[in-house]
Amino acid sequence: MPYAADLDAKQLQQFSSALTDKEVTQLSDWATRTLNYAGIEMVLWSGGVLSIFYAATASESRRVQFKRLIRELRISETQAYRNMAVWKRAGKTLMDNPELIEKFAAESLKILCGKHCSADALESAFESARHGFYIDIQTARELRQEHAAKPSCLEQ
Repeated sequence: MPYAADLDAKQLQQFSSALTDKEVTQLSDWATRTLNYAGIEMVLWSGGVLSIFYAATASESRRVQFKRLIRELRISETQAYRNMAVWKRAGKTLMDNPELIEKFAAESLKILCGKHCSADALESAFESARHGFYIDIQTARELRQEHAAKPSCLEQ
């Protein structure tokens, strides 16, 4: 398959129109897996790097450097902290079990690793992913709500 960047519009149209329906379906499956995986990898990479830099700038005199980095990266402070939460709560599991990465939408991990989501909800998502289920945004929200509704052992 040629690189799309190497083709002009006419060549790209010729190439794509020659694909069979089966090949288009395969291309769609590949694009979905590749782009979802890349999205999760970006969240993990940025979460890990930001976590290291956050620790390195923990003192009050250095905290401004962390805020400057976020501005230079052109991401919101909220997104930086969400990515760091994914790294902290799910990074090790995903790095130890890379086959799970393709079972999550990046945003679903941000929901499941957020401060308003229980560890039980995240573990339930990992268990579902181990059984081959895809954890999309709606599923993550449902898990968060389901596990928030359950009283903890301290409340029983």
